[in-house]
Amino acid sequence: MSAFDFFDDIWCINHAAHAKRWPVMERRLARLGIAERTRRFPSIRSPADERIGRALSHRRIVQDAAERGLRCVLVIEDETLFLDRALSVLAAATAELRGRAWRLLYLGTWRGSEGLAAEPGCDHLRQAGDRTAPDAVAYGAAVFDDLLGRLPSAFIAMQRHLGENGTLDTTLAGLGPALVVDPTIATVPLCLPFQDPADQERFVP
Repeated sequence: MSAFDFFDDIWCINHAAHAKRWPVMERRLARLGIAERTRRFPSIRSPADERIGRALSHRRIVQDAAERGLRCVLVIEDETLFLDRALSVLAAATAELRGRAWRLLYLGTWRGSEGLAAEPGCDHLRQAGDRTAPDAVAYGAAVFDDLLGRLPSAFIAMQRHLGENGTLDTTLAGLGPALVVDPTIATVPLCLPFQDPADQERFVP
C-alpha cells in the first residue's frame, strides 16, 4: 500500500508549451510508485498568458472529481520535484489527516513549511495561512463547490477573473483553511533555493 493511496485520483498537468517535461515527470512518478495511477492532463492552451490555462486546468480536474463524487483529488504540475523521503513523510501526514475535516493540502509551498503554525495534535501537518503552492495540491471534497463557484469555466471569464484577482494562488489563499505537509515533500526548481537548506539537495531531479 502506498501513501498516495489516500487520494482517490491523481492528475499531472502537462503544460501545453512544455510537452518534453512529460517523460521526465513520468520517471519521477515511477520512483514514487504512482506512474500507473497518475493521469496526464494536457493543460488548456493559453499562449499569451499561461496563468489562464493553469487555472482552467485545475478547475476542470476539480469539476471532474466533483461530478464523480470523489473524496479528494491530488493535482501535480509537471515541474514538480519530490523529496527523497516523500513516501514516508506523506504516510505520516495522511495518517494524521484521516478523520479530520480538510479542504486543501499542499505537499509543499514556495518556501516550505518553515515558520508555519503546527496543526494541533499533528507532527507532520502545518497550517498554510496565506502560503500556497498549486504545483502539488490535494483538493478535498469540502472545497469543490467553493472553488468551482469562484473560478469561471470559460476562457474569457477566467482571463477577466485573473486580471481582477491575480493568480490561481490568490484564489486558493481565499479557500482556506489549508494544511501543508511538514516537512515539505514537493517543490519546483524556481522555489528550491527557498526550501529548508538541509533538504535542498534531497529533492530528486
